[in-house]
Amino acid sequence: MCVDAVYGFPRADVVGAGSKLHIRLNKPQRPAAFRIRAYKEVDRWSNPIGTGRLLHTTFGRAERDGKTVGWNVYLRVKESGRHYYLESSGNWKEVPGSHISYGEGR
Repeated sequence: MCVDAVYGFPRADVVGAGSKLHIRLNKPQRPAAFRIRAYKEVDRWSNPIGTGRLLHTTFGRAERDGKTVGWNVYLRVKESGRHYYLESSGNWKEVPGSHISYGEGR
């Protein structure tokens, strides 16, 4: 599956350097791959400029009543006084014999 990106970044949240942030993936299957790329600036159409930098991420289960209902993707921002324009992408492997959890998303 291919997903075209149309960029639009929300108003910035202010966080301190070294802050631990997370993104919730509301899908019980853990992604086979997940990346977050940070850009320093965007052009006038909100398209990221340059190649950006991959951020280190870790995963943690989001559980409800003992069942995995999603995944938290944790990351840290290191530099203060700058914007981080974040682009995330992930893909999931197909569950054999079904069409559950296949594809990718941005």
